[in-house]
Amino acid sequence: MDAKQLIATLSDIASLINAERDTDTILRQMIAAACRHLGWYRGTIMSIDLASGYAYVTVRYDPSLLPNAGAANWALATSPSLVALRYNEPVFISNAKTSAEFPGFQKESIEKNYSSVLVVPMNCTDIDSRPIVLTLVSREIKSLSPDDLALIKLIVQLGTIALEKQRNILDQQKAVEQKQEVLARHTQWMEQALSDDSVKNLAAVIGPALNQPMLVIDSTTNTVLPGRSPDPRYFDDREWGEYVERELATRIQSVCREGLKNATSAKVDLSYARGTQNFSTIARLRLLEIDGQSAGALCLLGDEDIQEMDLLLIESAKQALSVQLMRNLIRFQFEQRSLDALFLEIIEGTWKSENDVAQRALKYGLKLNSPNRMIMISFVDADRIPETVWNSMLRGLSFLAEHIDPRAVVIARPDAMIFILPVGSSKSLEVVKPLMNRLVQELGRASHELPTMVVGDVCSDLAQYRDQFRKQASVLSIAVSLGKRGVVSTSMLGPLSMLLVSADLAQVRVFTKEVLGPVLQHDAENETQFFETLEAFMDAGYRNQQCADRLGIHVTTLRYRLTRMTDLFKLDLDTSSRRFELELAVRIFKLLND
Repeated sequence: MDAKQLIATLSDIASLINAERDTDTILRQMIAAACRHLGWYRGTIMSIDLASGYAYVTVRYDPSLLPNAGAANWALATSPSLVALRYNEPVFISNAKTSAEFPGFQKESIEKNYSSVLVVPMNCTDIDSRPIVLTLVSREIKSLSPDDLALIKLIVQLGTIALEKQRNILDQQKAVEQKQEVLARHTQWMEQALSDDSVKNLAAVIGPALNQPMLVIDSTTNTVLPGRSPDPRYFDDREWGEYVERELATRIQSVCREGLKNATSAKVDLSYARGTQNFSTIARLRLLEIDGQSAGALCLLGDEDIQEMDLLLIESAKQALSVQLMRNLIRFQFEQRSLDALFLEIIEGTWKSENDVAQRALKYGLKLNSPNRMIMISFVDADRIPETVWNSMLRGLSFLAEHIDPRAVVIARPDAMIFILPVGSSKSLEVVKPLMNRLVQELGRASHELPTMVVGDVCSDLAQYRDQFRKQASVLSIAVSLGKRGVVSTSMLGPLSMLLVSADLAQVRVFTKEVLGPVLQHDAENETQFFETLEAFMDAGYRNQQCADRLGIHVTTLRYRLTRMTDLFKLDLDTSSRRFELELAVRIFKLLND
């Protein structure tokens, strides 16, 4: 062995490792050096795929240049490679032709006419993270001296360094490419956020780029935008979207509010059910903020580990969504203030030109000279609703208005919201009932209490809006003061209602309890019908026969009931003052409890 030449060759290999990025060339040079200077004929680098049970040739050195110089893969059960890896020691077969320990090598050694085999484990893996070994074969039967083995290990170490360097280079290239991809996506998402006004469109672009299924909670419109299904076995994407909108949106919004109450990120358990099937997953929440105010959240579903590049994508998604929400909020606030100011002119009658008002209203899609119906909405406990929730409901109502009818608008008043809906060919209130039910449902879900809602008559010209507003505002004020919830009719506006608005309701309730309490309690405890009888007697003008006919009983039965009521409750139905007191108590009771 020419030591000087070997050292020079090893030096050349080291230089290649330092300058060359073609790992196969370096490894082939390494094998060639071992073969030339240590008397081996041919060598290969083999990747060991434990999952498949095979060893695969990745780099081969063969001076014969034959196209079929050896097998491309080996069954590990018939190869010494697995033994070399298991004990991390070289395996030397002096004569493979006569050794039956490894049948694969014995068969090929006879076919390809070689004798000695050396398998050396390399302390590294290939780019697919598979362990690798160096295999050398010789045509003659060789002996393996300690010096030869030491030199082979040195050459293997150089190969290991080459592979590690290549892996580092590839990892760096991959990291650079991933960062460039993140930057490109960030630029794309920000450009869309600045050029489009649809959070739904932006979410549809972001969703496929993230490894985890996502939901976007838009607090500015009280909506949840679902992405792809978290479990395609039970929901396809369409079914998942419908399920979120129909059953899961409220829970997700509640989970986000609680999870992000005092934090910008959180990880919470999210459970839900579909029929008899129960599901549970991890929801990773990221706050979406506008000037320090919560505008919603990005929710990622699943408990998989999030890699560094994914975190960068998530951060970019947060920024783009926050910018989108900020733009939408600013636009909404500007348009809302302008619309509110215009409506204030209408209801206060301060406008100077009807044509000017009509033209300004057209900018918002509101045709004042076409039939429109006003729906006025407030809450019994409106003063307890936080301003942020109230504003969120207002934006949500505006968002809903756009979907119901592009021409519908929402007006903000200090203590009420006004929904103005164009009227179609039918002016019947029956047409509006489905809408009212939906409004009650949506606002109730957002505020956790049923709203009070007054539906007005149709307005067809500018002057009617002022009169209709005053009438509806009066009814709404009365209804709210009486604790009424749901849809209230304008017919409730009457002298008694107006009296109650200015009265102390607590004292009014005490009055009705003192007058009617014993009657109501007796009915509840004994299943009698004294209150019903008393109310019918009053409605019949205190005439026995008309009252009996109304109740469907004999007049004798009615007289018996009236006598029993007088005895039990000391009711005096003969004097006008006592009748007035009783009738007032009954009317107030009905008004407060209908």
